[in-house]
Order: sequence, then structure tokens, then C-alpha cells
Amino acid sequence: MSDDQPRQNSEHESDTRERPLLIEDLIRYLSRLVALNRDPRTGNVDLSEGLRELVKALRPHSHRAIQELSDILGEGVSRTRKPSPRDAKATLPPDLRALSEQGVNGILEDRSYTKLQLVELGIQRFGISQSRLLRLTKDEVCESIRAALNHERSLGVISQEARRGGDKRSS
Repeated sequence: MSDDQPRQNSEHESDTRERPLLIEDLIRYLSRLVALNRDPRTGNVDLSEGLRELVKALRPHSHRAIQELSDILGEGVSRTRKPSPRDAKATLPPDLRALSEQGVNGILEDRSYTKLQLVELGIQRFGISQSRLLRLTKDEVCESIRAALNHERSLGVISQEARRGGDKRSS
């Protein structure tokens, strides 16, 4: 290594600190991440593909400063926000564990409940795994809760038959 090498590196570092960070710098970094994640054995192929799409979208703006990134990402995107769970028109009853079968059916039929509210119902009332419910669509969450309700109903019938002692069974 020559004596000129450290000086060249320090000159390059000071040069990059003086110029503004450009989107092309971000593209270069993201492109390296694309390459690192491309191999399914050591990376994440889906992440690699998503990053590649992001690079493709940013490339026409590579000459712009990175501070303009929020303007670029906002181009063509609606500024209206999606309703949050706080904006839900319906509210869940306070004690979900004590909710009757009719109460559960009423919530499932009311489309104003959000997916997150239905997930909470599934967790609290039936003990369904939160991670499982969050992976589902809103309609699938409803179906999972209906299945749990039907299972509960079946257990109730079996329990009732067992209490009767089987003396008067018809089957």
C-alpha cells in the first residue's frame, strides 16, 4: 500500500460529505441489497424482488437529492388516509369472554367492525392465535370465528348428552 492511498481515500470521503446525498446513492445501496438477497440459501428472494422494483421506480429520479424522496414517493398517490381501527363505527362489548352466541353472530354480521376488532374477538372469546388471525383476510377471520362458534356449540351438545347420562339417547 503506498503513501498516496490513504490521502486518496480521505479526499474521496471529504468529497462525498460535501455533496448532497442523491437518490442514485440510495439506488446503488439498494442494488447491492438486491444482489445479497437474491440467493434463496442465504438471502430473501421476495425482499430482493421488492427492492429491485423499488430501484426500478427510483431510477428515473436518480439525479435528484434524497431530500426530495418524499415528494417522489407521494407522486400519484392519494393523500386520503385509510380509516384506522380508532375510526371504527362499531365498538366491541367490554367483556368478550361472556358474549353469547347471538352476540358473536351479531358482530360477525355487522360489516362496520374492522378486521382488528374481529381478531380481538377471536382471541378473547375463542382463544384463537393472534398470529394466525392476522394472516387472514377479514372474511377469513369471520369464517374462523364461525368455525370456533360451531365447535363450541358441538361441545355444548356433547356435554348436555353426557349430563343426561345417555338414558334417553335417540341414537
